[in-house]
Amino acid sequence: MTEGTIKQQKPASLPKLQIGYFLSILIVVIELAVIFTLPPEALAEEEIQIPLNIQIPFFIASIGAYIYWLVSIFKIHAVLREKTDSTYPIVPGRAVGFHFLPFYNIYWIFKWPSEVIKFINVNLPDKKMKLYAPGLIILSSGLVGELISSGLATMVLFLSLKWMVRNIKEAIERPVTSEKDIPETFNK
Repeated sequence: MTEGTIKQQKPASLPKLQIGYFLSILIVVIELAVIFTLPPEALAEEEIQIPLNIQIPFFIASIGAYIYWLVSIFKIHAVLREKTDSTYPIVPGRAVGFHFLPFYNIYWIFKWPSEVIKFINVNLPDKKMKLYAPGLIILSSGLVGELISSGLATMVLFLSLKWMVRNIKEAIERPVTSEKDIPETFNK
């Protein structure tokens, strides 16, 4: 790079959620492998001894899904910050980082999705969505994971993101025909 040139930054892009779906399905397949490979009497025991050759792929797929979930949240917020000329209130690093704060993370799974929904509601006035709905879906995925299947819980997480990403795309691609079509909160 020569002196005086400015490095162009690549525009932010929304996440490719197929990766999350793939990891969710992989987790379900591993869980089914446990059910179908263990003898019936082992499943009746309170403490199930799962072989290491099943535990390791399950752990890798689960950690991979969680990391990609956080990457997806980062990407969503990066796009929103970029498209609103940084007037969107949540920076991508904070969107991810607050998931790691004990107790605050429970509030956070409601806060960041409600800000995304506010953006969608402002930019798509014909779609008025409830601010708390995505947070409830994210919270309920924990219950699904505890009671039914970790893979299904992961699928619920990525489906909630899919819903948000689809609406963000629509809001971003909406044609602006006049100055009054630009939401006031995102004007410079």
